[in-house]
Amino acid sequence: MKGMVHIYYGDGKGKTSSAMGAMLRAVGHGWKVGVVQVMKGRPSGEITAIREFLGEYVDVYRYGRKEFVIGKPSERDRELAKRGLSRLGKMVRGRKYNMVVGDEILTAIDFRLLSVSDVVEVVKSKREDLELILTGSICPKSLMRYGDIITEFKMIKHPYYLGEPAREGVEY
Repeated sequence: MKGMVHIYYGDGKGKTSSAMGAMLRAVGHGWKVGVVQVMKGRPSGEITAIREFLGEYVDVYRYGRKEFVIGKPSERDRELAKRGLSRLGKMVRGRKYNMVVGDEILTAIDFRLLSVSDVVEVVKSKREDLELILTGSICPKSLMRYGDIITEFKMIKHPYYLGEPAREGVEY
């Protein structure tokens, strides 16, 4: 089976949730999945559940601080994102996984933590039979040309923009 490159991007809610849904579907078929999250370090329900119930099938690597990156990223943010991309590269070239998720890799491009060309190189290096999912806020056209399945998430309305904080169990 030929593996596809999925790109889930946009300003709407649900990109990570969609990637986790695809991961869950893959696990249901006995696939081994690798997840690399950049720019995310605080505890989240999906990561807790994966580690608790799916650890046999899913490996999770997180490269982010507990504080969300707002404004100008720090050198630490840049270092963590680069380490995450390096891990992602090893995963997409290796034989261990059937599916790999690069969560917020595209957002790291938007925050200039990673270069488009470095991410493109990782995508181009993936095994032919590997399913790869990338998520984030933006997707540069130069990266889009490598996507087989591209979905844009558009925010219409969200209470966060009215001052409501993110809710445990719903947003994280």
